[in-house]
Amino acid sequence: STERLENLDEVLIKIEGSRASATLGDFPARRDTSTFGSFERRLSGAEAIARFGDARVRGIGASSRGNFRTLEFLGEEGKQGPYVLAGSGPNATGVIVAGSERVWLNGRLLTRGRDRDYVMDYSRGEIEFTNRVLVTAESRLAVDLEIAEQPYRRNLVLGEATIGREGAPFTWSTAVTSELDGLSPRNFTLNDERRAALEAAGDGPVLVSGAVCGVDGGDYVEEGDHFRWAGADSGTCDVSFVFLGENLGDYSRERDVDSGAIYFLFQGAGLGNYTPGLLLDAPRAHTLADTRLAWQAGRLSLSADGAFSREDRNRFSDSSLLREGAAGTATLAWESSRLTELAGPVTLQTRATFRGEQRDFASLGRDQEVWRGETWNFTDTTRADEGTGEATVALVGGTRWRASGTFGRLDRRERFASTRREGAFQWTGDRVTRASWREERVSRDDRADSSGTTEGDLVRRHGELAGRLGFLRPGATYYRDRREDTNAGLAAAGRDEEEWGGTLALAPAPSLQTDLRWARRTTDVVDAGTWVRDRVARTLEARTEWTPRRSVRARISWIHRAVDIEAGRPGVDTRSDLTRSDLSHEHFGGLFRGEYVYETTTRTFRNLVADPDAESVPTLALDASARLRIGGRSRARAGGGNESRAARWLSVVQFETLAQVSEETTRSDRGPIYRLDLSAFQSDDDTVFGRILTRQEVTLFPGAIREVSARWERIDTEDNRALPQRLDILTERTVLRVRNRLTPRWSVEAEGTLQDESRSNQSVPDFDVRLREIRGDLVHQPRPATRIVGGLGLVDERNDVNGARARSVEVRGELSTSVSTNGRARSEVTWSHPTLFEGIDAGNRFRTREDDRFEWRGTFELKVNEWVNTSVAYSGRAVVGVPTIHLLRAEVRALF
Repeated sequence: STERLENLDEVLIKIEGSRASATLGDFPARRDTSTFGSFERRLSGAEAIARFGDARVRGIGASSRGNFRTLEFLGEEGKQGPYVLAGSGPNATGVIVAGSERVWLNGRLLTRGRDRDYVMDYSRGEIEFTNRVLVTAESRLAVDLEIAEQPYRRNLVLGEATIGREGAPFTWSTAVTSELDGLSPRNFTLNDERRAALEAAGDGPVLVSGAVCGVDGGDYVEEGDHFRWAGADSGTCDVSFVFLGENLGDYSRERDVDSGAIYFLFQGAGLGNYTPGLLLDAPRAHTLADTRLAWQAGRLSLSADGAFSREDRNRFSDSSLLREGAAGTATLAWESSRLTELAGPVTLQTRATFRGEQRDFASLGRDQEVWRGETWNFTDTTRADEGTGEATVALVGGTRWRASGTFGRLDRRERFASTRREGAFQWTGDRVTRASWREERVSRDDRADSSGTTEGDLVRRHGELAGRLGFLRPGATYYRDRREDTNAGLAAAGRDEEEWGGTLALAPAPSLQTDLRWARRTTDVVDAGTWVRDRVARTLEARTEWTPRRSVRARISWIHRAVDIEAGRPGVDTRSDLTRSDLSHEHFGGLFRGEYVYETTTRTFRNLVADPDAESVPTLALDASARLRIGGRSRARAGGGNESRAARWLSVVQFETLAQVSEETTRSDRGPIYRLDLSAFQSDDDTVFGRILTRQEVTLFPGAIREVSARWERIDTEDNRALPQRLDILTERTVLRVRNRLTPRWSVEAEGTLQDESRSNQSVPDFDVRLREIRGDLVHQPRPATRIVGGLGLVDERNDVNGARARSVEVRGELSTSVSTNGRARSEVTWSHPTLFEGIDAGNRFRTREDDRFEWRGTFELKVNEWVNTSVAYSGRAVVGVPTIHLLRAEVRALF
């Protein structure tokens, strides 16, 4: 049989020109020219753009890969990650769409990357911050992302028109965007009963029966008025469970000790957190129309945005409320000519902004700054009609100084009103390189309720001073954030954070730079109407970078943070250390290279798999690696320069060594871990996850007519993240490769592999697979642009735990050629035939399958002319008794 594909896989057809462009396939779509209509989505469909002078028309018709979601949360002390964003929890589904996230820390936009600010695990829905940024209990984190959890196929349609180029005195744009869910669910069957339930549900999701009995391979059996877990595929009922809340259900979530499987155990009415059921989501429709106008005449500029949205949260239900709302904003700015001279030409700048938004207005993306409540001193997120006005007046002295004052008011009708005042001054110079002071005062009046009127006051001050004394760059910082809520003259809640800090940068030479920072922060809170000291935190940071020459670079960073909780206050003292050291060097024209990394991070570990309510445990994560490469072709030889005798000898042989150690442990005595004492690694009692990798590779005559290489690799892994499973995995692999050119047109290539992989759980062996593989290829090149390969492979596998064995023969053919001066085609076919298959393939570890298997792949690339390039790739796999898989990738690029 053949598996039907609903759309092409990884298709991109793109045509670009000076007046028009079109995209068909998978592409990111972004709109950022509107305050209320901005969005970013990963789409599959079509986009077209046409230009008529200064006018542009854009249209999109596509399906969305995920749903937009925004999160704001505080960090945890001593925890760099992982922080769960999606894919976790009682009923969470879906994964994060890769590359869709935007992350802010304390208002600063971060960059993804192991050597940058954070890393993402999209499948697990987790984010982890590197030791380049320190996450504390005061860290304000915000994340925008897309979640691939769509119960219905969601389509996006956009029509946009723009007049005027960026920087022109007049620009205007308008757009209509619609996101519409289809009526056919993707992850459940919509029968008459479920459709009727959705039609009567109104706006929210609906809970229906999640049990289907009388089936083969179910996990549960029916006993009276409840279900009992019978084991995986050992029952007659398929049952889904939904989380209701603490003691609101009848079942508890459990884990089988032997198999590690998750199941649900009946506890009695009102004694559990789960109940049998399926939570059905309703299809939605969301349409937004917006327009933007920008005009500039001399020193005066005006911009205005308006938008209208309509949202239907249940397309099945006639009783679903149709939410409609409007929003608008206008900004007027003016700058004077030079007034006088004071350390630079002095000008006056003014700016006024007014914004209004109705309660039921819904944007497609982020239309407010992150952590807006921090700016306006509120935590109430209840939707209501809202109006905001701000005015700023500033005196600017060229590039030297700036003094400004701001007054603003936010009125969320029927909820609260906040008044904000800000004054700021900034100076930059030679000896005093930077001096700044900013003070904010925000007063909030909550609307009166049964407890009276609550008033909130916030005072925020921030100061910075930095200077230059020879190669010294001393500095000082000050920060205070004091907020207090009072009711009838009594303190109801409050928090006062004050931090003093000092910085020192040393640059004794252009190749050496050192930065030091020290800070002490005190936190006071209101407890029973009285201000009390809650905690004292101290932070010490040190960073050094040394580049004595272009071929050598060394960097060291260390961050230490200590938090002491006052006696009688909730919480525990914490100590966090983040270190990273890396060294890279290169000598003798690239014949000798080395890279070394040593990194430690304190984290918290919560075993959610074994116990959803588990407590966090302080852990230390260490990653260290060393990579050395000696030999190979030097740049001097490649460039035709003179070489020493040693360099000529090293060009004949190349050595590459890699050693990596990773350990995440709850061990209290961390000294042996820091010292890389391997006897303290991979302990069943302390290790959360550990991995030790060693690799040695030797190559003779690299890049020559005859090349021989050998690689030995050993990977030792301990994985205790899914307790009660304690997995020990050991893999040893040896690979020998030989390549010999017999004639200018004929060559042979051979490869032999010896691999042993074993795994045990709680010291009980799961499998011990020994793989022996040998492959040989005969390569013929009748002309430089054509390559024909015929190969034969023999695979022998054995599991010493259960005695299972398998052997197979693999035949491989490959043809690649240039069909013309502008086109190239390549095809490859592999046939695998089992000659022996005995026993059970425990853990699905054998490469050999019980039936014949075909795999194929073909690609074609063609340069049509100077402006158009196209390529098509088609691959597939066929196994007896299994649906055939077909994958197609097409791409067209044009420039005219």
